[in-house]
Amino acid sequence: MKPTSSGTSRKSREDEFPLGGSEMGALVRALDWSKTSLGPISAWPAHLKAVVSLMLPAQAQIVLFWGPQLVALYNDAWRPVVLRLLSVQALRALVAFLPNAASLVSLEARSSTTGNRPASS
Repeated sequence: MKPTSSGTSRKSREDEFPLGGSEMGALVRALDWSKTSLGPISAWPAHLKAVVSLMLPAQAQIVLFWGPQLVALYNDAWRPVVLRLLSVQALRALVAFLPNAASLVSLEARSSTTGNRPASS
């Protein structure tokens, strides 16, 4: 592998993508993308890498849907939204198996919109 002018190889720079200390940046670096529909980061188009590099450190909530499977790539600011959506989706799935859990879903939905947590009994 041919070293770059800074003495690092191109492969080591690809292993460091995306640069920066964000939590989502670390998760992007840790994931084996070759097992996803996006493929390995080394095969990502330059414009996708550029958007991800701009998106990850941004303070604004940003989510990007990419590719035919609409894979969601998002930054640290968007992460709480995703976690909240996933918790509501999980509760709805629970209701499908446990009909008595409907009151729990209703309670959770109210608490997530008001920011309050239900009081424990």
